[in-house]
Amino acid sequence: MEDLFSVENLKSAAKEIGKSEDYFEFVNDEENFVNLHNQLISGSYIPEPLIKIDLRQKDKTRPIKLSSAKDKIVQRIISKFLTELYDKTFSNKSYAYRPNKSALKAVNRVSDFINRGYTHVLKTDIKDFFENIDHEILVKILKEKIKNEILIKYIIFFLKIGSFDTKNNFIEHSAGVDQGSVVSPILSNIYIDLMDKFLERHNVDFVRFADDFVVFAKSKKKAEFVLRNLKRFLKPLKLTLNEEKTYITHINNGFTFLGVYFRGKYRTLDNERFERIKQKLLSYAKEKNSFENIDRYFTLISNYYLQIVKNNTAAKEEIKNLLIDSLVKAVIRQKENLKKIGNKRNFNRYEIFGCFRIKKQGCGYYFKKGIQSAKKRQIRTERPKKQIRKKSCPFGAYTYFRIRNEPGRFQKQIRTQKIRKSDKIFSC
Repeated sequence: MEDLFSVENLKSAAKEIGKSEDYFEFVNDEENFVNLHNQLISGSYIPEPLIKIDLRQKDKTRPIKLSSAKDKIVQRIISKFLTELYDKTFSNKSYAYRPNKSALKAVNRVSDFINRGYTHVLKTDIKDFFENIDHEILVKILKEKIKNEILIKYIIFFLKIGSFDTKNNFIEHSAGVDQGSVVSPILSNIYIDLMDKFLERHNVDFVRFADDFVVFAKSKKKAEFVLRNLKRFLKPLKLTLNEEKTYITHINNGFTFLGVYFRGKYRTLDNERFERIKQKLLSYAKEKNSFENIDRYFTLISNYYLQIVKNNTAAKEEIKNLLIDSLVKAVIRQKENLKKIGNKRNFNRYEIFGCFRIKKQGCGYYFKKGIQSAKKRQIRTERPKKQIRKKSCPFGAYTYFRIRNEPGRFQKQIRTQKIRKSDKIFSC
């Protein structure tokens, strides 16, 4: 215990958690770490009540409970300890909240099972999984491997600690793990691993990501048999399958998993997920920090969805066009705010700034295309104006646009005017 909750480990864990309002107040005082260490070793540590907020998602709200910075640090240490203890025993068909596992790897594993000749899938998820995890069963599972009573006590604290809602009403917590808690993902994996082991004992192939999973079978009869037995197995764990999202289908009829639509050996983005990407990109273009938000969101798209769809497909081309369109809107909106991007030098300065930041994420091509489209749209709407005819743009905006597209025709003019290298349109 003393090594696990050492001051050095506490400081290291502090660097790995999110920066909440009370974070800097805690970490900037060395005594806070020493006092927390002493409390944890002596067994006198008690976590603070959580703050409950409702996170809006489409047409519904998702409850999230936030811990204090001090409690997040302790949860981070416990989470790392549990991961080291349990992760190597988990099924290799489980892909959520684990080191070196991801949603992309889960999708690729689904493709692998389809290529092995499975013809039917059982697609399902567990109804309100995180809210229905039984505390007594989970603690019993933990005690099989963890013999330190103080550590078990702290885990129970984090399971049962109540929360205050937005109206300062206290809410007790008798079942489930709190979404938003640092330690919840590993605890949920420890609990549902019982189901994974059950399926593996019966030689059933599956892919699971958190509470969402698909089971593979060589016939519809075998899939129905697995479904019946799975329902019976989950009852003692006080879990049930979501009947609305549970179905058995032939792979040629298609099914959706983790936002990806599979049909035979073909896979692409699910229509609903594609619409969500579209709305996100277009909404980010209207925000104040539009480029930062588009950059961050496109990085997520690049690391997952663009890895799924193949090159030279309609889906990939449509995502590219969506990105360019959102960047066009962002540039024009920014121009309207700054009111001084009408000349060539300001356009180039803005282009260089954007390309420098976004190229780091591998999005330079798309960003450049978006900026170029915005320039064309901007110049077409603002034909040569007196205020644009400055030294930085000797030919005026319209001529500048023509030079971009017909450089050979205006080569003589460019030589005559002796445009500086830094002023050239290819500076990005």
